[in-house]
Amino acid sequence: MSSLKVDNLKLKNYMINIDFSDYKTTAVWAADKKMIDSFFNIISGINKNRNTCFYNGEDIYDNKEYFQSRLYFDYKKQYLSTLKLQYLQERFRQKYNIKFNKEEFKKVSETLDIRGETELTNVYRYTKTGNTFVNYALTCSLYKPNIIINNPTINLTIQSDIKYIVNGLTDKNKYNMAVLGPDNLAVFANKVDKILIFSDYDNRVIIADNKDSLIVFNGPIDSAWHFENIIYQNNDKTIVLNDLPRPELKKIQKNTNCEVISIYHIDYYVSGTKQ
Repeated sequence: MSSLKVDNLKLKNYMINIDFSDYKTTAVWAADKKMIDSFFNIISGINKNRNTCFYNGEDIYDNKEYFQSRLYFDYKKQYLSTLKLQYLQERFRQKYNIKFNKEEFKKVSETLDIRGETELTNVYRYTKTGNTFVNYALTCSLYKPNIIINNPTINLTIQSDIKYIVNGLTDKNKYNMAVLGPDNLAVFANKVDKILIFSDYDNRVIIADNKDSLIVFNGPIDSAWHFENIIYQNNDKTIVLNDLPRPELKKIQKNTNCEVISIYHIDYYVSGTKQ
């Protein structure tokens, strides 16, 4: 099986090690979203990685085999200025030598009603929601076995639309590898295998299981409690990975003001983002 491996990548003050072939789907979370941008620019092969990122054992930077197998989109960005299928098919063939599946694009477009989110004048103007729809349709129609997608559900509010895109991007029968930077981690609950976390407490990289939970404390934690994986801390709260045996957790709950939450709800406790 083709694989992407990160071996001792130093990014800012983090040291990152992960073999993505171990998981089909991985979400990446950081309180500072610019960290995800920087990480994705490296693992997509756009920025140099100093011989720390490999695809099938070869450096991914300027690696033709890797570029042919992977797709990297940030759904905040606009990639298409038209919805003319024949034009897009020819454009991708001539400029990029990529097969564009216009039937798949049309199917997804009709399901999400992209036309309803597009102003048709002399140029195509999409609503913010429409731009996310277009980017997802493009992802589906330029099928690559490995995808790296940032902000996959940005600007979406209707649950059926969110569910449609989440299910599509995490379809393990369709993608060999999906690395996602969710703008709303909660909607990916139980849909990913692992969550790679950039802790802003001690610059630790934590790889959490999809079933893991977190402990949220009011304010800094007592120095008597020794937690290996502290994810986030400010003057109001401390968030740690709950990797404690149940008796120890019960003891902490009895003696401190804390609550146990799903790992997917971290955004709310860090920034107040609605889940």
